[in-house]
Amino acid sequence: MNIENYINQQKKSFDDQEPNTEYLWLGISRRMERKPLLRLHTLKSIAAVLVLFVAVGVFVRHELMMQKQITSLSQINQELAEREQQYKNQVEEKWAQFTSLPDYESPMEVLLIEELNQLDILYQNGLKDIYETGYNERAVFLLLDTYEKRLRIIEKLIYEKQKQKNYENKNQKYDL
Repeated sequence: MNIENYINQQKKSFDDQEPNTEYLWLGISRRMERKPLLRLHTLKSIAAVLVLFVAVGVFVRHELMMQKQITSLSQINQELAEREQQYKNQVEEKWAQFTSLPDYESPMEVLLIEELNQLDILYQNGLKDIYETGYNERAVFLLLDTYEKRLRIIEKLIYEKQKQKNYENKNQKYDL
């Protein structure tokens, strides 16, 4: 006898067990409950990825904006632009006052002019740092500080010229 024939003949005797319908329906209902949870978990994951992409995009955009060539503080924000403009105006006024004075050679003049040149280099290095590393509050305050120091140095230049003028005028009186 062939096994296949035997199985076909004895099929009804083998088929004596019935499935547990309660267990089957319980499994089906559990799977149906999992789908909304799975969907919710999937939606949360997708939302988290989207938020991450948006945050990275905003950060990259900000960095690219900050890495544009920064030539003055006015390119960072409006308040800094106003402060920088005030300092520039004051420096220009003092410089015009200094250059309008008659030329009297002061021994300090060369040193003070050299200090002004060093401040210009410091200012350019500060702008370069902001360009390379992005907005840095300490670097901004350093740049504003260079303007204050320029004002003080130019005031010293004016004072030295006036002092030298007074000294030469005094010597002329005594020479007569």
